[in-house]
Amino acid sequence: MTMIKPKELVKDILLVLLIISAGFLVWRTWMYDGKVQEGIVARFFGSEDAGQEGPSGAVILQEAAFPVRAAITDGEGRMGAQYSREGVAALYVQVKPFFADVLSAAGSPEPSDREEWERALGLPGFYLDFWSDIPLGPLASWLGVRLSPELESLSARAFAFSWTEEASALFLMDSAGNLLRCALSPRPFTMFTENINNGCIFAFEREDGPFPGLDRDTMLFPKGDSSAATRPTVAAGLAADTEERINLILVILGFNPMTNYRYNEGDGTRVIVDGQRSVRVRAGRIYYRDTSDGGDAGSIYVSAADGLNAGVMIERARELAQLTAGSLCGDAQLTLTGFTDGGAGAYTVRFSYLCGGIPVVLTDPGDAASITVRDGLVTSAVLNLRAFTIREMIVLTPMEQAAAALASDYPGSQLCIIYADKGDYGAEILPQWAGR
Repeated sequence: MTMIKPKELVKDILLVLLIISAGFLVWRTWMYDGKVQEGIVARFFGSEDAGQEGPSGAVILQEAAFPVRAAITDGEGRMGAQYSREGVAALYVQVKPFFADVLSAAGSPEPSDREEWERALGLPGFYLDFWSDIPLGPLASWLGVRLSPELESLSARAFAFSWTEEASALFLMDSAGNLLRCALSPRPFTMFTENINNGCIFAFEREDGPFPGLDRDTMLFPKGDSSAATRPTVAAGLAADTEERINLILVILGFNPMTNYRYNEGDGTRVIVDGQRSVRVRAGRIYYRDTSDGGDAGSIYVSAADGLNAGVMIERARELAQLTAGSLCGDAQLTLTGFTDGGAGAYTVRFSYLCGGIPVVLTDPGDAASITVRDGLVTSAVLNLRAFTIREMIVLTPMEQAAAALASDYPGSQLCIIYADKGDYGAEILPQWAGR
């Protein structure tokens, strides 16, 4: 029987430990290679909505905003829909090619007024409302067209196209109510839908006159219209509710989730640090910050062959928001709700949740994702990770009753439908009338 000396046994054990350690280091290097990360993220989230680049490296801009209200008018009747994903999409898909055409052909914008705007809404044409101001440059790129230089830097929330045999025009309205009119050359206009009339009117068209104090562009529908009277309830909860999901969010943000540079603050906030970059995790929210000026290896850059512009920054922010908040939100989707210039080369891109076409209003912070880019570097991001499941349909308070109450309590507001999400875990949220 051969005896193993103690020293040799220790050497053998150390050798085995070294082999295991080397194998772990190789695995960890493989695990956090960029392409492997992308594959893991794609498999976990099941997302096919990743950004793309053309042959020259130019960023292909994907649609980042969706209308919440739409209407088509033929001069005798109107088909309208609001705060319904299916209803609005059915109209938007018909209008979209014509919208692209008139947007690309629009002439220099000139100031307009309410009288012109309301006259336009009563003529044959279409109306679109995107809930928040949308930069026209990126919007045109999503539609596959180019704009006149005078329109490139403008933003608008609502659009109205009006047609007569003699003249056509495209009207723009921003969130502050400012109106612009763009002349168009005469063009043919064909109705898009067989059922052109569901009784939709704007508040200013009401036979008894608009409700005093109610926004004149509020859309009203006949009593008994089930499409206007019913909406689903929604179950809402935390999306980053497991260690695995939080770790994958860290990977997306360029962190090694196995790092030992982490600690808990007194209020339970988890903090992960990598050089001059940090992530704070609290109550389903992710707070990312980079103070390195781009010096850290894991810093997130916004770059493209055709340089930085609004469209590129929105697209790169959309990709990051979609991989995180957008891929975990269940029955909801993200929509662009803000692009602001903070000065000194800093821009903030904000996204909100739409659930079944209804805006989700979140408590602090109020955005699903808010991403700040300074000189091409993502310096901060706040991700409010929520998951939504659409449940049963319920009947809303009658529209006329809600409109009268809103006009009394919040003069000047427009009647809309929202989900008010207070951030509770496993909460059931009811659709409700609100003012904006």
